[in-house]
Amino acid sequence: MMKRALLLSILFVLLLSAKVFAGQTNDSDSAEVVLSQSWRSQENTSGRLFFLFSEAGLPNEHKGPVISFKSDIIIDSHVEGDVFAFFSQVKISEGGSVSGKVHSLSSLIEILGEEKADISPIAFWEAGLFRESVSGGILTYDSRLPDFVFLLLFCVFRQLLCFVIYGAKPGFFNQGGVLLEIDTQDIIQFGLIAYALSIAVAFVFLLSIVGVMITFIVLGLAFVITILGQISLEISLGHMLASKVNMKQNPYVLMLIGGVIYEATVFIPIFGFTANVLFLPILCMGIFATNIVNGFYRRKYFETPFDAVDESNAGGGNNEKIRNIIVGK
Repeated sequence: MMKRALLLSILFVLLLSAKVFAGQTNDSDSAEVVLSQSWRSQENTSGRLFFLFSEAGLPNEHKGPVISFKSDIIIDSHVEGDVFAFFSQVKISEGGSVSGKVHSLSSLIEILGEEKADISPIAFWEAGLFRESVSGGILTYDSRLPDFVFLLLFCVFRQLLCFVIYGAKPGFFNQGGVLLEIDTQDIIQFGLIAYALSIAVAFVFLLSIVGVMITFIVLGLAFVITILGQISLEISLGHMLASKVNMKQNPYVLMLIGGVIYEATVFIPIFGFTANVLFLPILCMGIFATNIVNGFYRRKYFETPFDAVDESNAGGGNNEKIRNIIVGK
């Protein structure tokens, strides 16, 4: 079954890639991704420009949107389109201009000339953080937050979301909480397939004429699936630790313990970034996918340490239980 699923996944990505790229018929629909390097345009350009962890210069005219993530960009000419700055620094020199809006998320925007730019915060809470100042003829818009503060706010938001979602269907996530010790191989296999598919599909659309929006939708769905798996992973982590000290198996307490462990990885230098971008999403997606397969296809049910706490799941031992828990029948 796993081999067939993997082959079908690869075939789907190849067919999708062929269909999407076949539709690219002119340069204005093209896209270029610059990853972790210094880049400078040598002539007038068009299409979508993506800068990821890079330093870029635009001395020539560009037609199309410019998207920057954790990058430094200098605009010395005219950009006909919008500029999206995510955790970046954008400098518009005296000879530079932007006909569209400059959308900013925790970024620094500097304007050296008299040409004004329409600055718009991406996140609603940034409206109150926008600081405008003029010094030495440079107009500065600054909405940057320290990385530590931004990560802390993100972690708190993610945990609150986990607790709210868990309350809607605890039986489903309790089942996922025991899978890490029981179905480890399936979790890794399903997780790798789900992660590879989401990245491949997002990248295909990123470089296509379809636009950036579908890429964001795909990544958003991947984030949601990761959150759904994260809830079960946190229960599993909390259970492993609580079992060592004979603590009462309350899922909410275990989620809190596991959540602290999970979110603490964000702040570990180097490893934290790799874990939250690669290893943990694979585990979370795998737990969620395995839980779904167990309920809809295998009809497997596992006794959990939380059966006595969750009355809707009390009794255990019935192979129909997990399907009923998942589909709500």
